[in-house]
Amino acid sequence: MVKMNGVDLRQFQFDFDLTWSALFLHADGTVFARYGSRTVEGAMVSNSAAGLTATMRRVLEAYRGYPANRGRFQFKRGSPPRFERPEDFPYLANRRRARRVNRGNCIHCHNVHEAFHDFEIDRKGRPEKIYKYPHPENIGLRIAKDSGIEVAAILADSPASRARLKPGDVLQAVNGQAILSIADLQFALHHLGEKEELVLEVRRDGQRLEKKLRLEGDWRRNDFSWRVSLNGFPPSPGLYLRVLETSEKRELGIAPDGLALEVKGLFSRQVQRSGLEEGDVIIKVDGKTDKLSGQQFKDYLRVYHFLPGTPARLEVVRDGKVQRLEAKFFETR
Repeated sequence: MVKMNGVDLRQFQFDFDLTWSALFLHADGTVFARYGSRTVEGAMVSNSAAGLTATMRRVLEAYRGYPANRGRFQFKRGSPPRFERPEDFPYLANRRRARRVNRGNCIHCHNVHEAFHDFEIDRKGRPEKIYKYPHPENIGLRIAKDSGIEVAAILADSPASRARLKPGDVLQAVNGQAILSIADLQFALHHLGEKEELVLEVRRDGQRLEKKLRLEGDWRRNDFSWRVSLNGFPPSPGLYLRVLETSEKRELGIAPDGLALEVKGLFSRQVQRSGLEEGDVIIKVDGKTDKLSGQQFKDYLRVYHFLPGTPARLEVVRDGKVQRLEAKFFETR
């Protein structure tokens, strides 16, 4: 299935930015499992044939135990969406009437995320859950991809480490819902809402244990520069950037892991009035010098300077000298 036209979003909820995804269903609509994950490191870094096979075996086992185990799957379908089908979103309905949704009016998966964004922006000015489907590493779990539920490593100073989870632990459930894959865990994390406590059921040395994870601060935050649905995420910063090579950084006295983005194009009136010029090299934003790609820089602006007219404090190298600017990137929609 390569398009979302007519898909029932009450039944089929998943991360619509993925390269590949699968749902395993009972005939009554119960969702046993999802498979498919992705990170900025690559489209298939968290996926494998062995991991898919392991998930399918767990699905068959769950099916054999159904409906006695129904309670372990009752919330895995997801909450009823505001719109039942992609075509019902105003964003996609308008674009379809104008015949601008790809060739032949095909609705791609990522178009659904775009439609959610547009709807939230119209209501509130900023979409909820800009950080979608948090990866297990956000809570300190590195999951073995060929298993999909076995903990390969625990990240230091994380909710998982503070809950004393260990490598070798095998995930069984999150808040009472069965976990059969990495995607299942991400779905549970995505739908946590405002809850700050996560109850993980694990199997360790043949014993069942419950571990409570306290999720604090901006725990959902991740690098979403790979997400196609956010390429056109409004408002657009309106500039084109090039990452300097290591040798070019050296000539400017910039560390190899430092920020160095050359401004190659300025496309909006707002950014053209900001004081930036083509040829400037951005070396600091809001006091930060961490290395970023052009897309990561724009995503940073979308998260922290999403309000029109909000200035970002920049330092740039221009004609061999460092200059400080307060640049405004966004115009009112």
